[in-house]
Amino acid sequence: MRKGKAIASIVLLLVLLSLSTVAFANSGEDNGNGSPAEKIERARERFEQAQQNFLNAKDRFEDAKTKWLDAKDKWQRFNRASDRNEFLDKAKIYMLRSTDHLINYLEVTEKRAQKLENLDEADLNSITSQIDAELAKLEALKAEIEATDSNNLSAIAQKVKDEWNTVKAFSKKIVGLILAANTNKAISVAEKIGDKAEAKIAGLDQNGLDTNSANAALAAFRSHIQLAKDKRTEAVAKFLQITDLNSSQQLFKEGHDLLKEARDHLKEAHKSLKDIIREIVKAKKPANTGSDDEDQNQPEDESD
Repeated sequence: MRKGKAIASIVLLLVLLSLSTVAFANSGEDNGNGSPAEKIERARERFEQAQQNFLNAKDRFEDAKTKWLDAKDKWQRFNRASDRNEFLDKAKIYMLRSTDHLINYLEVTEKRAQKLENLDEADLNSITSQIDAELAKLEALKAEIEATDSNNLSAIAQKVKDEWNTVKAFSKKIVGLILAANTNKAISVAEKIGDKAEAKIAGLDQNGLDTNSANAALAAFRSHIQLAKDKRTEAVAKFLQITDLNSSQQLFKEGHDLLKEARDHLKEAHKSLKDIIREIVKAKKPANTGSDDEDQNQPEDESD
């Protein structure tokens, strides 16, 4: 009776697993040699290889699922000991292929992050270290499945299902962190442009030119940049709170909305930057004293 319940739980857990295939795919290391273009090309090649590995693992996963379902159907119809043993063997293979599928999914996610040109090194290192930690857990789970007798798969089946849910939630966190890293890069670029504008204004000020309007536009620019940084920080905090599938959807949405607010502030900062440029150009123009107009309006000398 106990064996029957254990097998029934394996069936239920693997059915649930078969309904939740990872729907999207996407670090590897670089030796630091070569030009930026060569590094990008190597990252692209690693990503393409990881993507192919993911697709191959997905095919093996689907094939294992089909064979497991066939074995389950055969055992339920004929209820023979040999069919039961085949079912358990196929269930074990299915769990292994499921774990391989998750491993390859995370590997391609890591390579995708490394392929992005606009990720700061610190952000990339944070993302890849989290992925590597999750990969280590999956490799340990795979070793545990391989070492488990087919008759004792019930507890392992629950672990596999739990790991699928963990990776689903984890993937949302990683996607959110990648989006936040993109926003962080945009903020960094904007800050550098602002620094150059500030230096230009300081030069005008030293030459005794009126920079009040330019400084006001610069203050507006700095304010929007700071607000963008604040929203980006809040978004990262939301993404880092994602630890389980139940909360992942809401936390991801909240983080995504905060990043949208950050991007809106970057747009406003861009408008302020246009104002800065316009005010710098105006300040550099010589003041119009109106003498030219006055000369043009003087009556001509008719003494001749």
